[in-house]
Amino acid sequence: LMDDANGNLFAVTGYQNTGTAGVYKFSSVNGILQNTPSLVLSLPATSWPNQLAIDATGNMYVENLGGVARYSPTGPGGSYVLSATLTSTPTAVQSIAVDAAGNLFLATISQGILKYAFDATTNTFASSPTQISPVNSLYTAVTADGSTVFGTDNSFHLSYSSGGTTTSFGTTQGYPLAVDSDDNLYTTSPAGTVQLYSPTGGIYGG
Repeated sequence: LMDDANGNLFAVTGYQNTGTAGVYKFSSVNGILQNTPSLVLSLPATSWPNQLAIDATGNMYVENLGGVARYSPTGPGGSYVLSATLTSTPTAVQSIAVDAAGNLFLATISQGILKYAFDATTNTFASSPTQISPVNSLYTAVTADGSTVFGTDNSFHLSYSSGGTTTSFGTTQGYPLAVDSDDNLYTTSPAGTVQLYSPTGGIYGG
């Protein structure tokens, strides 16, 4: 699940050769999500999409069978069309995140967290990534300006990377991650509670 700047909720679904694969949208009307979703992106039946990210301008990034593609709402009636493809992806991609500049971050369990820079002039991703964190991660999130990247390792322990340094933090395990416009980090715990980590001078803790 992923929401956009307008409060709409998107869900990626599909399992190889078992029906319609793609992305569904639950529209927000006056701040209330509608019960019936619409299919806004249809993928081939052979697809197996697992991860979804949305940037500040509404582009969708979909991980599908190890590859990642960007779809932009520039088609007729605001429909989504393919606008960029990550041509070389690592193995074992677990989650994806994107910053305001369209740079793509991939959490992997074999190569840590990788960043693929986006070139808006050529509308392409870099062919080779930069390793942002050496911690092999299941989940990742990133601040809007891309200065801080979060991850959870195979035991769901939290870390963040900023300025070339990776720091562990938090007293409990963290699961899926989300960052708001003030760079606060939200995560859930095995106990079913939501944890909030706010930066103090750019440092997370607690």
